Amino acid sequence: MGKMKKAASKENNFEKSLTFIDVIAKISDKSIFVVNEKFQIFYHNEFKLPKLLFYNKKKVNKGEYFLNYIRNEYKNSIALLIKKSFSGRNSSKEINIDNNSETNSFLIKCLPIKERSKIKYVCVSIDDLSEVKKLKDRLDENIINLAETRKLGKLASYKLEYPYGRVIWSQETKNIFGFDLVKNPLNIYELLTFIHPDDKDKIISTIEKSISDKIPFKIIYRFLDGENIKYIQMNGKVDKEEKDSVIISGNLIDVTETKIAEEKIKNILMENSLLLKEIQHHVKNNFQVMLSLLNLQARQIKDPNFFNIFKVTQNRIKTISLIYDKLYQSKEYSQIEFGELVNQIVRHLIYVYNIDPLLITIKIDVDSFYIDLKKAVPCALIVNELVSNSIRYAFPNDSKGEILISLKEKNGAVEMIISDNGIGIPANINYRSTETLGLQLVVTLVNQVDGLVNYEGNSGSKFIITFPL
Repeated sequence: MGKMKKAASKENNFEKSLTFIDVIAKISDKSIFVVNEKFQIFYHNEFKLPKLLFYNKKKVNKGEYFLNYIRNEYKNSIALLIKKSFSGRNSSKEINIDNNSETNSFLIKCLPIKERSKIKYVCVSIDDLSEVKKLKDRLDENIINLAETRKLGKLASYKLEYPYGRVIWSQETKNIFGFDLVKNPLNIYELLTFIHPDDKDKIISTIEKSISDKIPFKIIYRFLDGENIKYIQMNGKVDKEEKDSVIISGNLIDVTETKIAEEKIKNILMENSLLLKEIQHHVKNNFQVMLSLLNLQARQIKDPNFFNIFKVTQNRIKTISLIYDKLYQSKEYSQIEFGELVNQIVRHLIYVYNIDPLLITIKIDVDSFYIDLKKAVPCALIVNELVSNSIRYAFPNDSKGEILISLKEKNGAVEMIISDNGIGIPANINYRSTETLGLQLVVTLVNQVDGLVNYEGNSGSKFIITFPL
């Protein structure tokens, strides 16, 4: 009776052990089996089987022969591991499988499980090491690349004890400073003797601000290498706080070549800027000369019709000259503030046509936005043509009237509305196919800016033009 109780107790202990294995196995990231001496499966944690090592079976059945699941080429080696564990030893083996130009690695471990002092089962775990190996290979590659980068890119590291000034320098500082700070170390204050006088205080104040504000710092200073100057970027942050000092760790980068390249680019841009200004100045002057010549020529014209045609041409040239005048005054070379340009065009037309404000009122409502030069010229000419037409034709016989100019930016597009409450375009004239040069020009210019034009003639003239910015 006592022996039966003792056997039952041992059986219960084994069941408890198996329950414990199940709990551990269920939270494991590897496939775990328990097999008996006949290699029959007693337990599996239902973890997905690696396809490269196992046959693709949907379900593992208890009591089935374990090696039936293993691919033929790996059966013998895994069987030997299990047999070794049944002899009382822990056993393990790494299996490498080539798959599409990459190697997948699996670690097989076999541990004996005793029941009543006799090995009755073996626990087999299969751990996929592929991702771990890839990460390790990537880490090794990154370490090699970092070492090469430090060597070629002149990158070094340091640890500074502040305010005492003691520094631990990395070997790469020799590539930056030209002397070996590992064999012949200098403290931070000794190194300052090689720093440009204007940068010394900046280094100390930057470090102290970083300590007080508990933020990383970055500073570029000039290192005096004989008659040459090197630009060194110093990065750092507080790593550790001691009783009466702090440890700052960081790196040093030789950015001399970058700085020289930046200076060259800066000089080229400045030179280009001056050249563009000079070109714009010449263009502006040429327009002024052209307009002066046209004014002289206009005085010789006696026929009123020819004179009006001549004046219209002058206005078109003046409109283009206003664009280059604004470009000359602006810091932008490819864009122009269009709202102010419209105001200038209208002021010019009021002056040229000597408009009586008691007869014709011009109201302007324009947003402030920038437009690129390719669209600025045609859009400015559209404003010139339509406003000129309203001034010249909408209010005959000194009749009173109002001209409205609206320019609004909406969702990446511009809506331009130019309207008047004058007599309008005669009903028998189609503005799209008229022989009038001004309206022909408007239609052509709208097409140039990929725009759309609509006309409403219910009470005067109203042109609605939309185009993308």
